[in-house]
Amino acid sequence: LEALTINAQNAARAAETPAPKQEYPRSIKDRLQRGKATINAPKQDSVQRMVDIAAKKAEGKGKGYEKWATLHNLKQMAATVSVYEESGFSSPEELEAALAAASAGLHETTGKLKAVESTLREKKDLQKQLLAYIKTKPARDGLRAQKTEKARRAYREQHENVLHKIVGIILLALVLKRVNLSWSDIGFQRDGFVSGILKGLLLGSVCFAVSFGLELGILALQGNSAHLEIYISSFSLTGSQIKNTDFVFFLLCVLFNIVNVWMEEGVFRGLFIKTLSETKPFMQANYITAFLFGVWHIVMPIRSYINGEMSFTATLLLGIGYIILAGIMGIKWGLLYRITGNLWAGLGDHLFNNTVATNMLHVVSLNGADELQIVRIMAAQIISFAVVLVIHTDRTTNAQ
Repeated sequence: LEALTINAQNAARAAETPAPKQEYPRSIKDRLQRGKATINAPKQDSVQRMVDIAAKKAEGKGKGYEKWATLHNLKQMAATVSVYEESGFSSPEELEAALAAASAGLHETTGKLKAVESTLREKKDLQKQLLAYIKTKPARDGLRAQKTEKARRAYREQHENVLHKIVGIILLALVLKRVNLSWSDIGFQRDGFVSGILKGLLLGSVCFAVSFGLELGILALQGNSAHLEIYISSFSLTGSQIKNTDFVFFLLCVLFNIVNVWMEEGVFRGLFIKTLSETKPFMQANYITAFLFGVWHIVMPIRSYINGEMSFTATLLLGIGYIILAGIMGIKWGLLYRITGNLWAGLGDHLFNNTVATNMLHVVSLNGADELQIVRIMAAQIISFAVVLVIHTDRTTNAQ
């Protein structure tokens, strides 16, 4: 049985027809020529270039090549005529005329396309200018609303101050990165943000409510009827008369003052106190920072003096007043930093002082607006300073 199986397998193999093997080229030259012929073989159904028979004969081609080239050229001429007729041309001249017309049309279309591209570029530039106008329109409208040159100058100064504070925040961020400190390291911790802001706003609102009442009382005793008005102005003790009631100005006022207090609290109460406290007691560092904070604010009366709005004596007195007032506020906000462990309470009180108490809510009397603004601010700051000092003293005593 095993022998029969083997014989059957051999018979099946003998019946199979092996696939013919491709003949192997005899030499490397044959292999290269075969591949080259396959690559260079022209398509037989396309119009080819005519052969320059004279040049080929000069190269040494024989009679056989000449006959082949002559036949080839005849075929190509016939194929060319056929292509002309299929394309609707009866002669090369018509084809050249059509090509010239197509070239002229191409140049005309290219010119129109360039004109369209130029128009699109102009529209893009116009779009950029329009977007810039939309962004700056509220500020421009506010500037146009100012009646006097003095008011317009104060308005421009207010917006320039915002740019300065933005640059200050950027510089502060770069300094923190350079000294390997984070925002939380200088008092901007996430914990206590909401409660700290609310406490600061509450402190400012209560103290200014008392000072507004005091201002109205003084004016009433003078026989000068007064009332409260809400509008946006520039915080300045130099007599700014800016007055805007559009909602956008209220929004800008809040945003600008957030930038302002963030920069000032971050630099003076944050970075300066932390840096000075490494080599000095906290209260000494706080006093130095408060003095620097006061000096920082004398730029406003100096600018008024440069603009010819103040005499030297008035500038000197107002500069001293700014140092004292800003110094008191600086000490108070430094104490709040120590009490709470973060900058949020001081930032909230600072924000209320700059936004509501001096930019939004005004005392208007028969003699004008905010004629006793300095009294109002000084009274509120002294009251709030006393409150914070009492709390700080109590905390310090209990800790001891």
